[in-house]
Amino acid sequence: MIRKKTPVKAGLAAELACEVCGRLPEAPKHRLTLASIAAMVPLELTVNTLAVKADLPSPVKVLVLTVATSLLGIWVAEPSVRRLMRSWLHAPALRHRRRLTDAPALWRARTYLEDQPGALQRVTRALARQNINILGIHVHRLPDGVLDEYVLSAPDGLTERRLLAALQGGAGGIPGRGLVPHWPWLTVKPGR
Repeated sequence: MIRKKTPVKAGLAAELACEVCGRLPEAPKHRLTLASIAAMVPLELTVNTLAVKADLPSPVKVLVLTVATSLLGIWVAEPSVRRLMRSWLHAPALRHRRRLTDAPALWRARTYLEDQPGALQRVTRALARQNINILGIHVHRLPDGVLDEYVLSAPDGLTERRLLAALQGGAGGIPGRGLVPHWPWLTVKPGR
């Protein structure tokens, strides 16, 4: 009986892998650095201990240390540690992905605010009162203020009218609306 091999993606790889190429996203640099240190410190200590005990001339010891540590570190230790620590390395991206997939309703919204202390805080408090979570925010400077763009996770029953009211209450503006493909796009401009 011939069994057809099917690639099995489980857990983390299934959630984060690219649909096209199958690669995982790049892990944060500080986590990669800590994983590399975790791989290299025991390797360095072991190789140094063995080289120091060896009865070889000093230049040969240095050469052996350099070659052994480099080869073992690059081709054995780091890939092994990356496989073993995969869930820890990609934990931030996994948390972000789960927040997006668990969100009952996703909205994109933007508000025009005065560039003054507390303006963004008023908007976030107004959204929090409606149990709306800000998943992402991008701030654009404008000559007369700032344009804040949000990715929002809202409760399932929240209507566009209530979301606009929350944004308007926080921004103190008069809403203007438009649609962006796939996502509702809301705009709130401050009243003057």
